Amino acid sequence: MSKLLLFSILVFITFTTVAQQKRVDLKGTVTSTTEEVVGVYVLNRTTEKGTITNLNGYFSIPVRVKDTLEFSAVQFANKVVVVTETMLKTNNYIVPLYESVTTLNEIVVKPFNLSGDLSTDLNNLPLKPVVTGRTLGLPNQNVKILSSDERALYSSMSGGPILSLINAINGQTKLLKKRVERNHRYQKTMRVKRYYADSLFVNELKIEKDKIDLFMWYCEFKDDFQAVINTKDQLKIWAYLRKMSVEFRSKK
Repeated sequence: MSKLLLFSILVFITFTTVAQQKRVDLKGTVTSTTEEVVGVYVLNRTTEKGTITNLNGYFSIPVRVKDTLEFSAVQFANKVVVVTETMLKTNNYIVPLYESVTTLNEIVVKPFNLSGDLSTDLNNLPLKPVVTGRTLGLPNQNVKILSSDERALYSSMSGGPILSLINAINGQTKLLKKRVERNHRYQKTMRVKRYYADSLFVNELKIEKDKIDLFMWYCEFKDDFQAVINTKDQLKIWAYLRKMSVEFRSKK
């Protein structure tokens, strides 16, 4: 083998290794056929760095091959993707997300000699008492059901002193706390939005309909927003939104 060929091979291997180690910005778009894609949290688990999608679901995050990305939001099932060279070569990597709650679209009722007349059918049906943990008086039936992020946080803090210490040192517990806090803020923001009809945002606050969610997201990260919505006073909240709408429109 000639020295020139050997040198070329070594240069190629070195170049490939350096290219794999260097992080570049992966640009992409989160999509959904049913839910809004603004505010989806994009986390690079390998570097523990994250970003949030904009109104159109667009994101940009530094990655390299074999990094692990996680896409999460309250309204979507979490999605985990391992970065490949093919992904890095795309100008806009598309990430489809799906609803986290599966709904029952159709209920099939089997006939039990029913006539269709509720006044008689209810008396003829052999109904049995509904048995639940609550009716049986079992303990912990009123305990709040935790979200997936809350369960993960609880696990990271309750796996024993050694595991809890490891999670605290490597930042896993801190990261999960931030995700739980962000999800709580998002849920409260969406509840506030449902207080008022879209037409009020459009006609009174002069916010375009397709930018209402972006406006709410803008308010969500204001220092005094949480204090205002915690009052649960819809008049005070509306006055605050009116004030913020002026600031929001001025930034266009």
